[in-house]
Amino acid sequence: MNENNIIQNPDTEYNFARSDDSIPSISALRPSPEGYSSGPYPEVPSSSINARETKSSESIPKSNDDKDPVNLNNDLGRKAYSENRYCLAISYFDESIKLDKEFAYGWYNKGLSLYQLRKFTEAICCFDETIKINPDYKEAWYNMGLAYDGLEEIDSAIKCYDHALKIDGEYSDALNNKSWMLANKGVIFDARELIDKALSKDKDNPYYLDTKAFIEYKSGNYQEALKIIDILENNKKIQFAHTWYIKGNIVIDDKKDYDKALKHYDVALQIDPKFVEALNAKAYAFFYKKNYKGAIAELKKAISIKPNSAIAHENLTKITNIENSESAGGFVEYWSSSRKKLSVLIGLIVVAGIITGYSLLYPHEQTVIIDFNGLIHSHNETKTTTTGDISNTNLIAIGLIVLLILSPVIKTAKVGPVELSFSTTLSQNQVEISKPSE
Repeated sequence: MNENNIIQNPDTEYNFARSDDSIPSISALRPSPEGYSSGPYPEVPSSSINARETKSSESIPKSNDDKDPVNLNNDLGRKAYSENRYCLAISYFDESIKLDKEFAYGWYNKGLSLYQLRKFTEAICCFDETIKINPDYKEAWYNMGLAYDGLEEIDSAIKCYDHALKIDGEYSDALNNKSWMLANKGVIFDARELIDKALSKDKDNPYYLDTKAFIEYKSGNYQEALKIIDILENNKKIQFAHTWYIKGNIVIDDKKDYDKALKHYDVALQIDPKFVEALNAKAYAFFYKKNYKGAIAELKKAISIKPNSAIAHENLTKITNIENSESAGGFVEYWSSSRKKLSVLIGLIVVAGIITGYSLLYPHEQTVIIDFNGLIHSHNETKTTTTGDISNTNLIAIGLIVLLILSPVIKTAKVGPVELSFSTTLSQNQVEISKPSE
């Protein structure tokens, strides 16, 4: 696949580790895909998590005085958040903010809750209020970046990560996320520099390694990418859909092995059934195997997940046209391809037969005289037609038969070479944030 080879970001659900006294941080915003069929595919450990999931034991800001109503509402909100009751959590955080509009943690925690409800614009407003109160709140900048990514406003997200990195140049998660976004934009040198810095602080971090593999793949260093992927696959605690997706892309780019690529995409889709990129990649592989029905099915799944995917709609139209054209390869194949077509064919033949039979039994009918100067006129005849006269009913019958013969030919008019529109751009690889202390 070239630079135009796969789709864009899917809407993935979020699942979190929970504990009684801590709230997990915002999850990694990474995609992962659909439908895993049994067969000679590598087993994905049951403990695998969605590539957008995250595990965190760090707490959201906690109160110092349980009797203070601001802190009390904040703590009740934290508890509701830990139970994934985000609407209830927001109501408690709102109470805290009503009592103290300068309570930065209340705004921040409300932003987290809104983010989990995928209300990205509202979450951004809350993080912005947090930053107005405390401009050096790096986690608020980081989470605002996540929210902008949710809106697919990549440049704004990068600016937020830049602010977080100005506050803390060693903020590894921000380094990782900015690196991923730059790689998506094709800024490979800067992306590699950032991820290498993050890995220098945590060389075994699977999120950072996943980003590194993506960068090597984007830069064409397939062997290096596969080495990193092998390390990730040996991690029994977490599996990323990206790794299998990238493997699929590499075997297509390197060996044109579409069957093997499909197996890799299926594993990716087991990890994340909503990974639109992998669904489009499967459609790409099916297309070049001339399995148009399979390609169409995958694109329809992608569209059901992301209805506004222009590329999926474009590819679906192209493949559907080709599939219809090639399925009408001959008269019998075309007219027998569906019961409806077969019924129409039989009906037309019967009508043509009735018209022809009637004209033979009752020859004294109005006739059409066709002269070869292009003039057509009619008159009543009381005798049988002569040479050059064509019965009007016979003319209709002949026209129907000609239409029947030519219809599949018209249907299969030559179509020029078709290239599918895909993009290797992936949704962002992000990791959990580090929450501030109390």
